[in-house]
Amino acid sequence: MKIFAPSIDNFRSTVVLSDVTGLDLSTWERNAARRIAGTVAEQICLAMWRLRYLDLSGVPIGNDVKVIAADPQATPLEALRLANCDITDRGVRAIVDVKHWTKLRKLAIGATARTDTWRRLVDAAWLPQLTVLVLDRCMIPGDVLGAILERATSLRCFGMLGVSVLVDVLVTSPIADQLEQLAVPAMLAGELRNLVDAHWPSLHTLELGHLDSEAVRIITERKGMPVVHRIMPRTPICNAWFTDEAL
Repeated sequence: MKIFAPSIDNFRSTVVLSDVTGLDLSTWERNAARRIAGTVAEQICLAMWRLRYLDLSGVPIGNDVKVIAADPQATPLEALRLANCDITDRGVRAIVDVKHWTKLRKLAIGATARTDTWRRLVDAAWLPQLTVLVLDRCMIPGDVLGAILERATSLRCFGMLGVSVLVDVLVTSPIADQLEQLAVPAMLAGELRNLVDAHWPSLHTLELGHLDSEAVRIITERKGMPVVHRIMPRTPICNAWFTDEAL
């Protein structure tokens, strides 16, 4: 996959290049990106018929994401990152309702949406095919998160960032048997103990938002994660999930 990371100045000329199969706009300075955010979606649609990878993290595209979601040519899309994009209800609903993302395997999303909107995610056509899901600062109630994870039957990597993780939902979810990599924010000692003492037969990498001496002790005494070989503090392994073609 050929991923281009164009500057704002040469963005338009890069999009139309015939060999562009991936776009990474996450390096754009946010205030500068805000000035052209209204036209980004339309420009990207010129290349959606061949894009396999699209990273809009930090680009304040907002609910204009619905322009991209509605593009029926976006069938090659495999990885999509939409963290910190100012997306709200309308944008989330547009993403949830997409039926033509038949190859989508990896999604990162950060959005402010109502509970009933997040509940619609449970029925998204592309959810069962995801191998990677990152929820970035998404305030999702426990029962809704549990339903989402239960239907994500192919999930191998899961991240819940920027909000308190719902440990009881994670440890009782069917994905606990299949997850290989997990990224969670800092948590209280009792929550961390419940997390690592649960049964995680396939997990080999755990990313924690904070790793202090108490957390090290708890992890050292862990009961449910005997095969974990990487425990990483504050290292954004989630980034690697999206470019690792083995996932």
